[in-house]
Amino acid sequence: MKNPIPPLWRNSESRVLYSTKMQGDIWNWMERNKEMIDIAYLNRPHIATKYIDFIKENTPWKIIFLWHDLHFLRLQREYELEQRSELLEEIQYFKNMEFSVMGKAEMSYYPSSLEVEEIHKIDDSIPVKAITAYVFDKPVAVEKIGEKERASSLWEALPTRPMKMLSFGSVKKSCPL
Repeated sequence: MKNPIPPLWRNSESRVLYSTKMQGDIWNWMERNKEMIDIAYLNRPHIATKYIDFIKENTPWKIIFLWHDLHFLRLQREYELEQRSELLEEIQYFKNMEFSVMGKAEMSYYPSSLEVEEIHKIDDSIPVKAITAYVFDKPVAVEKIGEKERASSLWEALPTRPMKMLSFGSVKKSCPL
C-alpha cells in the first residue's frame, strides 16, 4: 500500500495513524501511549463524540476542538431560508452534540468570531476563541490520497473526508505504532 501520509508530515513531529489494524486498535494505542501525548486535537462533533469520553477518562491529555463551523447554526440558517420542517430535529441534534463536546473540551477554536458570539449567547461558560484559519500567503501544495489508500485510513471520518477524525499534538517522544 502506498504511504497515504503527506510528505510534509512524514518528517515532522506529528504521527499519523492509519490502516485497518489501527482502526481496531486505537483504544489500546491511546492507553499504551497516553504518557507520550499532551494534547488531543479533535475535529467534527459527530466524530469527537466517539473519543472524547475515553480520552477524558483514560488519559491526562488536554482536549482542543478545531471547528470549521457550527453545524446547528448552518442548519438553522438553511431552515430560515427554506422552511423545511425536517431540519428542526437535525438542528437540535447537532446543537446538543456540539454543546456537549464543547463543554468537555479545555478549549474550542472557530475560524470566526460570529460562532464565538453565537455560542456565548447560549452558554457564556464555554471556553471558545476565534482564530485565523488561513495563515499562508500562497496556497500550500497537498499530496492527494487515492481512494484505495483512503479506504484503509484510520483518519477517514467519512469516505469523502480523510484525516478529520483525531490528531495528537505536542508528542513528547516518538510513539510506537
